[in-house]
Amino acid sequence: MASSETPPASATLSSTLLEGLRASQPSAWRRLVHLFTPLVYRWCRGWGVPRKDEDDVVQEVFTGVWGSIGGYRGRDQGGGSFRGWLRTVTRRKVANLYHKGKRHPKPAASDSEERRLLDLEATDASFDDAAEIAALYQRALQLISGEFTPRTLDIFQRTTVDGQSAGEVAAALELSTGAVYQAKHRVMTRLREELRGLVE
Repeated sequence: MASSETPPASATLSSTLLEGLRASQPSAWRRLVHLFTPLVYRWCRGWGVPRKDEDDVVQEVFTGVWGSIGGYRGRDQGGGSFRGWLRTVTRRKVANLYHKGKRHPKPAASDSEERRLLDLEATDASFDDAAEIAALYQRALQLISGEFTPRTLDIFQRTTVDGQSAGEVAAALELSTGAVYQAKHRVMTRLREELRGLVE
């Protein structure tokens, strides 16, 4: 009998997600939007986009991704991570917002779109990559949680998020330490598969 925690073959690799995006598959786009929408909002706020313009910029970002995903090249093709590519798309949409004169960046830059883009690029160093990655893992965990039993997810939460040791969790749940490690490993492996090429 197949394990209840065996993920469906169609969802095991993020390359499948990327292929689904390129093929305009609705399920792939839903996963993409779930994973990255909060992050795009975070970038918009970091670049000073007024709250009233955020929704428009985010919509333009994903519309832009829809139209240009075929040109995305991952690390295995000499490019970079999807997260980095998406941040560049977002930065350009924010620069376009300023260029159109809808809002002025803070501090105000020159009238040159290139100058505005450089000003936005200069703020990239202030973004917390570790926090972004952690947030993406949390969002991905929501997507894959249905593939695991509640106990497995509880073990993962305790050991990875709450910082409990494998021994502590094993004692609390009356399991072997090995079983705790195995459960944690299954979830972490699945998360890495889901996000491979998308995060780093």
